[in-house]
Amino acid sequence: MTSLGRCECAVFNRLNGSFFYDLMSEVVAVGRAEVVPITPDFADDRLRFGESSPPNFKASMLHDLERGNRLELDWLAGYVVKLGRELGIATPPNEAVYRVLKLHRLGAGASATAAAP
Repeated sequence: MTSLGRCECAVFNRLNGSFFYDLMSEVVAVGRAEVVPITPDFADDRLRFGESSPPNFKASMLHDLERGNRLELDWLAGYVVKLGRELGIATPPNEAVYRVLKLHRLGAGASATAAAP
């Protein structure tokens, strides 16, 4: 989510906390459907983490994006979307993150056409 907003976690949460919560709620729904031991309050816990993070905290994917490195997008939002489809669980916020960032997922040296699935 910090990659999507290209800002620190605290800034994103202040302006878009409900979007972050929706992302995490999808992770919980997909994970629990796959029998991953995720507590039902995981999304709340992650939101609290984001709200209490240091003002300059950025997720590792944002650091990779800023450096032009490959992104772990396929293994994060992309995997939630993939599993959601397989399980019949809608994941619109994770799909939005994936669609917006997929042009950058292979890093700065890759062409946009190479990044498309």
